[in-house]
Amino acid sequence: MSILSEHTITLKNETITTISISNSAINPFIAICTTSRVILYNDQGEKLDYDFTHNQKPTAIVWHPIQPQLSIGWQNGTITLWSEDTRTAKEESAVHKEEINLIQYNTNGSRMVSADITGLVVVWRGITPMCTYQKEGIQTICIFADLNNIIKAQNLFFFGGKSGLVCLADDSKHCSEVCKVVGSIKCLMIYEKYNSVIIITSGLLLVQFKISTSEKTQPDKKVKLSIAGESESLQSVWIGQCLIAISSNENMIRMLQLEADENYVITLHEYQELYPKDKILNDKITCIQYSKKSKNLIAGTKDGKLLFWKNFASTDESPVESEQWKTLKIINHNKPINEIVIGKNSGLIAARSSDSVKIVQETLVHGKIQDTVRILQVDFNKILIYFKNDQQNQDKGVWPMFLWDSKYPIKSIDCTQQYLLIQSANKIEISEFTNNSQILQKSSFDKKCVKAALFQENLILFYEYKFEVTNFKGVQKYFVDFSESDGAIANYEFNNKTMVIWTYNNYFRLYDFSRREAQLQGFNCKFENDKGSLGTIKQCAVNCDGTNVAIIADNHGNQNDLFFVYNSENNNFQSFELPKYRKAIQIMWDHSDPRFFGVTTICTKIKTNSENDVEEEQTDFRAKKFFTFFFNQQLGIKEQDCYILDEKQEGVLSIRIPYIYVIQIKEIIVNDNNIGQTKDQNTNQDNLKNDSNAIKIKEQSNRNQDNQKKNDNNVQRKEQSYRIQDILMNDFTGLERADEPTKRAVINFSYHLSCGNLDEAYKSVKAIQNPTVWEKMAQMSVKTRRLDVAEICIGNMRFARGAKAIRETKKEPQFEAQLAMVAIQLNMISEAEKLYYQCKRYDLLNQLYQAQGQWEKAVEIAEKHDRINLLSTYYKLAKQYEISKEWDKAVQYYEKSGNALKEVPRMFYEADELQYLEGYVLQKKDPVLYKWWGNHLESEEKYEEAMKFYLEANDALGIVRLSLHQDNLKYAKEICNEKNDPAAHYYLAKYLEAKNILPEAIQFYTKAQYYSEAIRLAKEANLISDVTAISLQAPQLIMIQSAIYFEQKKIIDKAVLLYMRGGQLQKALYLAQKEKLTDYVKKINQEISLKKQETVDLTFTNTGSLKETPSQQKLANQQQQLQQQSIQSKDKTPPPGSLQDLINKKQFEKVLETCDNQGLQITDDLVKQMLDGLDDKRKKEVQLLIAEKSKKMGNFEQASKMYIQMGERVKAMKALCKLGDVEKIIAFANNARMAEIYILAGNYLQTGDWHKTPELMKHIIQFYNKAKAFDHLANFFEACSSVEIDEYRDYNKACAALKEAIKYSEKSTNQQKTQQLQQKLKLISEFIQAKQKSPQEMIQLYYKLLNDSNIEYAVRQGDIFAELIEYYYAQGQYEKAYEEIQKMQKKSIVLNPYLDQELIQKVMNYMKQQVGSQQQQQKQQQNKKQPYGKQQEQNDDDFQEEDVIDDGI
Repeated sequence: MSILSEHTITLKNETITTISISNSAINPFIAICTTSRVILYNDQGEKLDYDFTHNQKPTAIVWHPIQPQLSIGWQNGTITLWSEDTRTAKEESAVHKEEINLIQYNTNGSRMVSADITGLVVVWRGITPMCTYQKEGIQTICIFADLNNIIKAQNLFFFGGKSGLVCLADDSKHCSEVCKVVGSIKCLMIYEKYNSVIIITSGLLLVQFKISTSEKTQPDKKVKLSIAGESESLQSVWIGQCLIAISSNENMIRMLQLEADENYVITLHEYQELYPKDKILNDKITCIQYSKKSKNLIAGTKDGKLLFWKNFASTDESPVESEQWKTLKIINHNKPINEIVIGKNSGLIAARSSDSVKIVQETLVHGKIQDTVRILQVDFNKILIYFKNDQQNQDKGVWPMFLWDSKYPIKSIDCTQQYLLIQSANKIEISEFTNNSQILQKSSFDKKCVKAALFQENLILFYEYKFEVTNFKGVQKYFVDFSESDGAIANYEFNNKTMVIWTYNNYFRLYDFSRREAQLQGFNCKFENDKGSLGTIKQCAVNCDGTNVAIIADNHGNQNDLFFVYNSENNNFQSFELPKYRKAIQIMWDHSDPRFFGVTTICTKIKTNSENDVEEEQTDFRAKKFFTFFFNQQLGIKEQDCYILDEKQEGVLSIRIPYIYVIQIKEIIVNDNNIGQTKDQNTNQDNLKNDSNAIKIKEQSNRNQDNQKKNDNNVQRKEQSYRIQDILMNDFTGLERADEPTKRAVINFSYHLSCGNLDEAYKSVKAIQNPTVWEKMAQMSVKTRRLDVAEICIGNMRFARGAKAIRETKKEPQFEAQLAMVAIQLNMISEAEKLYYQCKRYDLLNQLYQAQGQWEKAVEIAEKHDRINLLSTYYKLAKQYEISKEWDKAVQYYEKSGNALKEVPRMFYEADELQYLEGYVLQKKDPVLYKWWGNHLESEEKYEEAMKFYLEANDALGIVRLSLHQDNLKYAKEICNEKNDPAAHYYLAKYLEAKNILPEAIQFYTKAQYYSEAIRLAKEANLISDVTAISLQAPQLIMIQSAIYFEQKKIIDKAVLLYMRGGQLQKALYLAQKEKLTDYVKKINQEISLKKQETVDLTFTNTGSLKETPSQQKLANQQQQLQQQSIQSKDKTPPPGSLQDLINKKQFEKVLETCDNQGLQITDDLVKQMLDGLDDKRKKEVQLLIAEKSKKMGNFEQASKMYIQMGERVKAMKALCKLGDVEKIIAFANNARMAEIYILAGNYLQTGDWHKTPELMKHIIQFYNKAKAFDHLANFFEACSSVEIDEYRDYNKACAALKEAIKYSEKSTNQQKTQQLQQKLKLISEFIQAKQKSPQEMIQLYYKLLNDSNIEYAVRQGDIFAELIEYYYAQGQYEKAYEEIQKMQKKSIVLNPYLDQELIQKVMNYMKQQVGSQQQQQKQQQNKKQPYGKQQEQNDDDFQEEDVIDDGI
């Protein structure tokens, strides 16, 4: 919170060469060196009554670091020392004989170094030369190595210049060369943290080496800087501990972080945004300086602008990112700025151009709050005054504002209920407030002091080592001294009648001003405890009764900052650690309650861009926060509340319960004619007229509309001003007009609640009947995490909904979630958000944001933390956009939610926005949308258009339906045969049945897998063979129904077959024996024996094969183990709820659930104990439970064992397939000898690398043969042929594989598949035979094959083109070969797999084409045509997993 004031010094007919500012903290002087003289000015730009001339040109000036003494170097080599105190000068001209170009002091001013243009370097003590050093070239830069931890005497210094040589010297004629670099030395700086020296050369080389008096210095680092500006204009300044700012006539400042070895830039873009009509980005930065006192980086530009950046780094004064710099205002000088200097102790800034100097002072924003008056400094010479209106005169509000102009720049202000104090640089003014809101001047006198304050009828003036109390005319009443050991006075704070003063040496004192003279309370306190210093005092504040002092200290850069409270009665310090990444910058006590105080904090965390850092995601994490506390001598510091200050609230000015007063930034639109217009004030213009003794007061107002129209053509810009804003404390919301006892009861309740004293808290408010007060107390209870107290408060509110919320929220496992629901009921939404963040209940936080309509936050939370509810959040947001008819956003979030294909058509259809819907369908090109739109068009009898969309959607049912509607039966059959869609087959079958075309209807019913319909028609047509064939493909229930049909028809052999396939073995055996069907009897007996084989237990060996173990021996082993366990457990009862206890109680479901919940494996021993002693029925039930639970837990081996013991071999096989052990699958299939298991095994083995493993291929063929699964064999050999073509281009082997596929396909009932395979074999055979024919016949046959629409199904077109191109190439017909290559490219066929690169190169060279560009273009086309992963998806579809893994296990 600061204000910049400016003054301009202009010299006529003189050129300014350099400037210097004295190091005095009070009223520093500015020395301006011209081509003929040295002129002195004060900090207000007023010229002193003398200057310096010497008949020579002054060439160098510098002020002494401590004393008011100016050193001047002249063109003839003379050195002059001017003392401002004594107004005397001393000169020495015997040493230097040429122009002085450098003068430099050490830190304490005991030594001075000068240099002239001949390279002569002289060390001085006062005006006495001590030693000289002659070096080659001009020495342009010098620094003293004032590092006490290495060098005891502060007399070592480095110097260097244009020769690139850097030397280390002292005042005892010791000088050594430490570094020699190429180019001139542009920057020479001390890196104190690592006791090193930094050198930057004109060649942009950065060199770092450590300082040592005992060892030879060696460079630690050499870095070539990447800077695009002018190296000769390079300037650098040191910021904090490890940051260097560099400018080189660019529009940016480069920042080098030496410790982190990183860099960033500060640009003029932010200024361009603030001043859009100025061409700031085209400006160049000519010079820079950094003020340690104000933490400002100042830059001067070629266009005459002074730019300011405020350093907001808290833990370290070296910002690590550009976001830690904040732009301030621009000060225009309108002339190129050549140099910037800053007063070390005063912070005064001076910017030099060729004939003028701009003086800039930074003043902190001061303000004061009293009961009837409030004041705030809003500009360097303006004060905003608020007077409290009485009850009879409130036309202009309770606190009308007035703007008062001062004649002089304001240094500080203060006020009491009756008087106003204005302190400027050299003057003290005291004015009196009248009853009619006027200000009368009381007194004015000249006085120079550091600070000034008012107390009743006394004026308190602060100096460096004392303060004095005077009357309003400046006549001293008494004074109080501070010793040098106490240190210089740093600042003071008043509260009521007590003042605290602290010094730079970490001492503080308390004074009581209630008596005639100020009385010291206690003694001179030092900020330390038994363990030593507690830090460096930054600010102190005293409470209203003078018993406690709150202290903010610099804790040596700790991120987790502390503040302290000193209790004068106990003489001890108590500390409080702020939340993580929080640093205190301001502290204050309430003006009436000695227990209550507040601390303003800022965030110190640097951005990490970490996805897992939840704290950074909160919007208020980096905001400025104001924490309030209570202090209790016994319990210490207790946090009470927290307030988030927005960007336009600069800081807190005062606390006066129940209000917190903050300084608020207001934007003002400024025109070229300097007329200010606030954006939020709307008061009538009213200039108060007073008598001749009254000071003119202007009420702050907007200009009327005429002035606004007049200024429309002027260039406007935004500037900032300040206002006082009162914020009602959270505990008093709704209680603004409550009486004082109620307010006191509320604050007492908050105090006792913060201290954890529930009884006292309740006593303080039990007599209150106001529900609003109880609501505030309930809110306090939420903040202090006291759910029990909140319950009592809500009960007194008679708030039934809140009481219900408390009961319901106790179901939540997290305490914070319970408390958050109570906060929601009390409308404490921000508190609820924080609680949900703390307990990581992002699902509930998502619901909260949705209920509030904060959809952006809801989506953000869902995307980052609540992914399980992300799609539902998208869906609900899309619903909201649909209600508001924001179609584009609704579509966007429906798509994100994955419901676009269903919801978008519904949305547009219900809204009667068919035009939008049609556009969306055409844009997305999705088959589902095409089908939907086709259905819509069909409903409107637009059959031709509907057919187009059905074709685009590849919707076989729609195409067949429309074709049959148009009586195009032939096309419908073609589509059914081509698409193989069960729904289309069924629809066509129904149509054929209606037309009485029964054979084809039966065929299509079968293809649609509607076996019952197909069998029904076959029975009606008496097609016995069809009934049998279809039944064998159908489920077991249909098989049994058909078997009953054949039994009734006396066709016993088919009935027996179907009974046997349907699982009714006893029925099948009975009929077979009755009809003496011996072959069937034998097969059925084999099946029955397998089913009843319970005396054999199938287990796995180590190799994965199967072995048979007698079950009796196994049962004996189990009984023996259980007997041992029972003997061991006789004397020891298992604990309740343990596995053994549950087994003993036969609670097997709980045993398995416990294993699942606790991640315990179901071992063989556990299974033995569970199954021991059970009857067969119960045993099977438990085995089924174990198998299901093992499968769920991923223990497929144990599941397979259980299924084997149960006789469920198919399910055991499916469990083994999920286990994925190939050897065990093969062994089990060979031992099981069941067709279904053979098929499952074959299907699974096809998922492996069978084409490279002959053993696997052998097993696949063997299993399908044993199962008589000819369709599967046909498909497998067809896959073999495809592999031979795709992998090896071996069409002969592909033919052999296809012939095998046809052989097995003919054995199956799938005639269509046989026809397809035959067609494929025919095409491949024609391709092979073409090579054996004459060239003309071969070419004709190749072109014929290419024109065949089904050729790609059998022969790859690339292979045909390759044969043609190789033939043309061999014949030398390059043009025709090139034409075929172009055809391949048009069809997006990759060349490399089919053609030799050398062949392509020769053809392309012949045709003067570049191979690379062709290949690149062809690859781009291929990437557009063939998405990545499509071939992999096709390969994956070859294996149907549902044939192997059945969810019904």
